[in-house]
Amino acid sequence: MKKNKLLLIILIFGLFFFTGCGKEDNEKKGDTPKKESAVLSTKGLSVDGIYQDESYENEKLSLIYVFYTVDKVEKNATLFSSSLKMKINDTNEYKATVSSNNVPMFTNYAYSDFGKKVYVGDTFKMCSTIEVAKGDLEAGRNIVFSHSEIEGFKDLKLKTDDIKKKANLDEISKDLDESVYTTKKTEEDNMMKAVDAATLNMFKKSVNGYYFEFYSNVGTKISKQKLEFDAPNKFVISTSMGLSNSGTYDVKNGYVVLNYKTGMSVKIKYKFENNDVSLLNAESVFSTYTDYDPLKK
Repeated sequence: MKKNKLLLIILIFGLFFFTGCGKEDNEKKGDTPKKESAVLSTKGLSVDGIYQDESYENEKLSLIYVFYTVDKVEKNATLFSSSLKMKINDTNEYKATVSSNNVPMFTNYAYSDFGKKVYVGDTFKMCSTIEVAKGDLEAGRNIVFSHSEIEGFKDLKLKTDDIKKKANLDEISKDLDESVYTTKKTEEDNMMKAVDAATLNMFKKSVNGYYFEFYSNVGTKISKQKLEFDAPNKFVISTSMGLSNSGTYDVKNGYVVLNYKTGMSVKIKYKFENNDVSLLNAESVFSTYTDYDPLKK
């Protein structure tokens, strides 16, 4: 009987001891480090979205979109989309570039390497695109931004985990601001609708047999461009640098679309003024620089 009592005491003590130890071990295992919150805004600056475009076709590089708002700037400045730099894990630094293939046209964010002038008190929205090595976008890596004109970027804190992955630029724009995306996409669709016969005839009567002259930036040079239209729907574009190309044109509700023989096409906005056609953005269309300004009509 004494042995049984002694055995019972040992069992109870052992159960208490191991249960207590297990509880302490579980508490230790549960003590995971807290994730540091991202800092996406500072005085006068907020990053409204940072995205990876998964449709970008490049074996080594991914394309990152950074959308930001500069609020009530404290000094006059000229802002370029290409002025933003992104450094990962304090090792590799990537500089923003601007391409006509990456224009966020269904957003309210300017995208330009012409430069946008902002003045004291202005609020301005801008987009930058950065090519980053795919290996540098692994989870948990630190991101540091810098900008030649916007000091607030250096105070932001974020990691590669904070980059949203989206299928394409349309999905990025929709996630950023769906109402703006819907409005601008609808406007674009309307501008690309075919015109009626009367409008088509009025357009052809205004341009066929005539030409438009304008100047565009081609690399570091200014080139004089001459765009000629001819019946029934032909065009020839030539430059002061001795280059020329040709093809046919289609008239849409808000664009004249130039279809080159090479298969490429470009869209130029137009409007009627006293039954005559005015081309609205030919200079930027034929420029090697990109200048998307959501405020321009």
